[in-house]
Amino acid sequence: MQHTLSMMHLMQTEESFMKKRVLRPAVSGIAAAVLSAAMPASAAESKPMTFRIDAERHYVLQSDLKDGDLLIPGELYIDNYSGITEMVMQLKSDAPLHIENGDFTRDDSRMEYYGTDPETSEKLYRPKPCYFLSCSEGRYTQHSEETGEENAVLWYSSGWMGGKPGELYRPESSFLSFDIRVPADTPAGEYYCFLSTEVHPISDTLMQHDFYVYNGSTDVTNAVALKSFKLTVEPEPLPGDVNCDGTISVEDAQIALRYYAEQLAQKTLTDEGLAVLFETPYIHTAAEAADVSHESGITVEDAQGILQYYTALLAHKTPQWSDFFG
Repeated sequence: MQHTLSMMHLMQTEESFMKKRVLRPAVSGIAAAVLSAAMPASAAESKPMTFRIDAERHYVLQSDLKDGDLLIPGELYIDNYSGITEMVMQLKSDAPLHIENGDFTRDDSRMEYYGTDPETSEKLYRPKPCYFLSCSEGRYTQHSEETGEENAVLWYSSGWMGGKPGELYRPESSFLSFDIRVPADTPAGEYYCFLSTEVHPISDTLMQHDFYVYNGSTDVTNAVALKSFKLTVEPEPLPGDVNCDGTISVEDAQIALRYYAEQLAQKTLTDEGLAVLFETPYIHTAAEAADVSHESGITVEDAQGILQYYTALLAHKTPQWSDFFG
């Protein structure tokens, strides 16, 4: 089956186009999501073209949501670009997060004609996309009433009919921009925004894909790595509960002491390292919970205070943190 669309197909409306978009062989699907884990060492060293989702913030505290929903600006980047003539993708997120206000990242210094006002007959212009110099077809469908698809992207290079990949205009720019809505009642947890790799059977031999990439006549879908974005919604801190398990125990004092020792050794821990040390992914909540003295960060005095508080609880007392810090 040919992998390009006819010119007549390109002239269809956006909704009908997205509904009847080009079909791909089943071979070009799910494996892209796990490419980086499955590639041989030589291929991994070549740094494959990567579709990477990122956002302005990687965590929020539930206190950040007390005034209502929070919108976090997000973007999708194409790293290690190696040539694309056409692509289809669909952005998705774990519930209850929602991706909205999506579009190509645009450059205010370049304008393009995109239609005519039906009431005034005035020509309408908008900024051109930033990442590529130009394209033959580029559509971002926020929501299709006809198909139910959301955040669906279709893109064709200006020379796709001749197998010519798109030329870059601003390679440091993101390809897409959007907002991630975090509802006010979002429970604490880890949530992902990602590119869907779902396949939808429509016959015995063909499937419709949420994600594929071609470079000329070559299907490079399985040569593309996908990097999702993780947003951590952290709970409100309970003073002394360093591992965020809902109780204050001797383990919390030990964790605070280990953290203090790491700081004495002047070690710089990554977020992943802190999650291991604190024994919870809620590293900012953990750090705040450990600083029970509210003086000079987490110190040995905080570890001692947590242990004293725990001991008082064992004695069936009702301790106050002020009892241990003058």
